[in-house]
Amino acid sequence: MKADKFLEKVQKKGWWLASISAFFLLLAFLIMSNLSIGGYGEYEMLKKGYVIASWLGIKDNEHPEDALMVSISYDRQWIDIHDEYDFPIGQIDITDRGKLRNFLEVLDSLGTYKGILLDVRFEKDKKTVEDARLFSLIAKMPRIVIPNHDGIEIADESLLTSTGMADYTTTLSQTDFVKYPIINGGRPSIAWMMESFRDSLKFPVIFGLAFSEGHIMRTSLVPYLHISDVNNYAQDKVTKQIYYLGADLLENPEIIESLVKDRMIYIGDFTKEDIHSTYRGDMAGVVILANVVENLLQQKHLYSWWFIILLYLLLWGLSYIAIRKPFYIERYVDLQALDRRAAKSPWWFVFQKIASWFISLFGYGTILILFGIILFLTTKAIYELSILSIPLVILDRMTSLRKLR
Repeated sequence: MKADKFLEKVQKKGWWLASISAFFLLLAFLIMSNLSIGGYGEYEMLKKGYVIASWLGIKDNEHPEDALMVSISYDRQWIDIHDEYDFPIGQIDITDRGKLRNFLEVLDSLGTYKGILLDVRFEKDKKTVEDARLFSLIAKMPRIVIPNHDGIEIADESLLTSTGMADYTTTLSQTDFVKYPIINGGRPSIAWMMESFRDSLKFPVIFGLAFSEGHIMRTSLVPYLHISDVNNYAQDKVTKQIYYLGADLLENPEIIESLVKDRMIYIGDFTKEDIHSTYRGDMAGVVILANVVENLLQQKHLYSWWFIILLYLLLWGLSYIAIRKPFYIERYVDLQALDRRAAKSPWWFVFQKIASWFISLFGYGTILILFGIILFLTTKAIYELSILSIPLVILDRMTSLRKLR
């Protein structure tokens, strides 16, 4: 009985308790969004979101006008491999570093590119005669970034100033690509550095939450993968989307100057050697990075203040319903008091009944997912909202007055 009376008092303070609940839920959302792992159910939600978008005729696959995709997939060379005791054990093929150096020398002499994302690994144990000249060239070139992977020792320390973090996190339950850390352990990602060449991004100030350009920002991003179908040629069968390093560029050097001017140049492998599973299907790693860079350009890593306000109001409403349970209120309080309340504000009472019925039918998670899908279809931004259904369900159960007798 004492517990029931206490919960009745809690329910009567639903307005301000809902305000406190919404504040902490919003804070939890902003902090958890910075985690490098994908949220609860986001992968399936994104797949459904893209299906709905196609039904509504919303088209994407916009190939950025200032992006130049360069494939090194078929420009390979053989090198000798040795074991830990320096005994030869065979050969493997790697990116042809001589051709790569030749291309970068042309770009360096022109100097008209916006930025170069060179998605090629330079590992300590893979050496060629070109390394000294290639590495010194990369180290002195402006606006170029190469990947730095945890657990892989980079070939030369002079390259470290040109590196950005390039790893993303998977889990046992989610092995496909969903989320990309744009700031990783306080270090900028390769995509962040690439966009900073074009747009002078301000590195965030981090105090639990990250702040940049007057906004709260997320340091990990579920990117909108609108560049999803990159082929040799566009749909018109004429416009090239991918240029091959050797066959297209080095053998036709006269076209390089016009191609690279004011371009963001993405150099990488577009074959199965660097393919990742995403919610848009299989995608080359360098294309994923190009998508993240475009998301940063469109400031999808920043939370707009209207989004913060809308989300707070939604969480307030859901918290209020979880605490007050207006749809079930006749089970727990004096029916005469209920009649007086309905007579005093009938429209508000009707709204409470309808909203609570909707919640009881679909659940908190579905409401949050629907809100996320609406935002996705209208703004092309992706927010991990469904995880908030767990604390709302807990709040609902904790303030329940259902009796066992």
